[in-house]
Amino acid sequence: MSDPALPFQKALVAALKAAATDAGNNVFDEPEDVFPRITIGDGESNPLHPEPSADCDYDPTEMFFQIDVWSRPDRDGHGVGYPEVKRIASDVRAYLHGADIAVDGFRTELPIRLTSTIYSRDPDGKTRRARMLLQVQLAPEGDSP
Repeated sequence: MSDPALPFQKALVAALKAAATDAGNNVFDEPEDVFPRITIGDGESNPLHPEPSADCDYDPTEMFFQIDVWSRPDRDGHGVGYPEVKRIASDVRAYLHGADIAVDGFRTELPIRLTSTIYSRDPDGKTRRARMLLQVQLAPEGDSP
């Protein structure tokens, strides 16, 4: 059983950079100290057929990924905050929701769904964040239902 998590993450980073948001190429899997930025957060990968079967050569996986959008005022206090986070989150949603992005070695079974977005103020009092939950189902190329 092949896990599509890493190939999907690579494709997701490329798609987010191509989305032409205000974050530009500031898309990372590890947080960098630049703003605005988008980071790939925690994820979950679940085989839809957890028990292998000789009768079934179909191996789909359902995945959930968190995408975080970050904004913070610059050193001079020029604010961006929630308006910037919400603008970028909206662009990400418009670009990814329903998308069928190319993932090496896999095909999309169900297109990407953005299932929720939570807007929050971080404990530092300056940083604003949008936590977006994404859902997708993939299967290895060549598998058939």
